[in-house]
Amino acid sequence: MGEPIKHHYVPQFYLKRFADAKGQLKVVERRPPCRKYVSNVKDVAAERLFYRLETAEGDSLQLEKTLSEIEGECREAISDLLASSFPPAVQVRETVGFFVALQWLRGRDQRDSFSDVFDKLARRAAKVVPEQEAVRPLEKMLGRPLTVTETQEAVDRIVRASVEQLKPTHNELVLSLLKMAPGLQRIACARVWQLIKFDKDCLLTSDSPVVTWVHSRNRGGLFSMGGFGMCDEIRIPLDMRTALVLAQEAP
Repeated sequence: MGEPIKHHYVPQFYLKRFADAKGQLKVVERRPPCRKYVSNVKDVAAERLFYRLETAEGDSLQLEKTLSEIEGECREAISDLLASSFPPAVQVRETVGFFVALQWLRGRDQRDSFSDVFDKLARRAAKVVPEQEAVRPLEKMLGRPLTVTETQEAVDRIVRASVEQLKPTHNELVLSLLKMAPGLQRIACARVWQLIKFDKDCLLTSDSPVVTWVHSRNRGGLFSMGGFGMCDEIRIPLDMRTALVLAQEAP
């Protein structure tokens, strides 16, 4: 068997809980024109070489293999959570808590958001470069003062170069996110767990299955951003009839 090329950021075992008997899902794209189609779980919430790491020996797919092993443990823990009495055993709670944390971190949305934050920080840091540092070498080379336009172009050139130097590498971006999982697992496990069950198929999922919710009374304040640790509830559907809610307080 060859190396895995298509890497899922939402595990296939989880997606199958929302699929029909043939493993098919009804997909609606979130971005306009919101195309609708039917697809197999193996082709959903996945990207080519998404967890590739760059090494001295070339590209490594070991991270994808490691995540697949972790997913196997999570699959069993979620099955136990749904089949056993509630609240769950400590080991099940810790494994499912890790699954929730990992799903919050590992997808395309979080990677793009994290990359955007790094980019903005790099641009802000680069702008503190003194103007004279950009201008003086060019003025010395040209033997004359720079015009206003030339000065701005010189500063912009240094800013762009500094941004590229400060931006994280592909490996740093991927690993920085995943290294946050144990900390978020502790947050998840410390919350009040609630299993919400419905009498018919009514729940959907997405390529970002873990969502946060902030109560209306807390919106607009310092802690209203809906982050993993500051929200009132962390929610994830486990199948079409069962949702897991991790709350700050008991209902």
